[in-house]
Amino acid sequence: MSVSILSLDDEQIASLICGATRSVLFIGPRVSLPLAQAISARWIEMGSEAIQVLLDTDPEICRLGYGTIEGLRLLQETAAKLNCRVHHHPGIRIGVLIWDDKTVVFAPSPLLIEGGSTQFSHPNAIQLTPDGSHGIGLSQSSVQREAQTAALSWQDTHLPNTCRCLCRRRP
Repeated sequence: MSVSILSLDDEQIASLICGATRSVLFIGPRVSLPLAQAISARWIEMGSEAIQVLLDTDPEICRLGYGTIEGLRLLQETAAKLNCRVHHHPGIRIGVLIWDDKTVVFAPSPLLIEGGSTQFSHPNAIQLTPDGSHGIGLSQSSVQREAQTAALSWQDTHLPNTCRCLCRRRP
């Protein structure tokens, strides 16, 4: 198994979710609105069985800066439309994204701390990739490059208050 150290923000995580083709499991203390838009769009497109979401849905999370009420509401509304639910686990403070055959474990930063930052380059995630070996090594991450490329693409095509720019169908 190889391990890569990454710097991921919400836009990059949203881009990775949008690239999923088979399944997504998102675990975290919170969701921002852009992240919720990406999850919601994929949930609608891929169907209720393909997406699983587990969050700390306590309102205290938003007061601590770990997410937005709008993001949580969007996911709850989407789940209701698809006759499924957002799972709840109180006190969770770690993030996990598993999509298709890729896994990223990350430390979500409270929006109150990272919200005003103009530079996001601090490592906050690791990617675990099976490579057929029995050892663990550190490597450059293709997921990091994919997330950075997708984030640049997202910035070039961003339209306010919509996720159409985030979740484009892959050819």
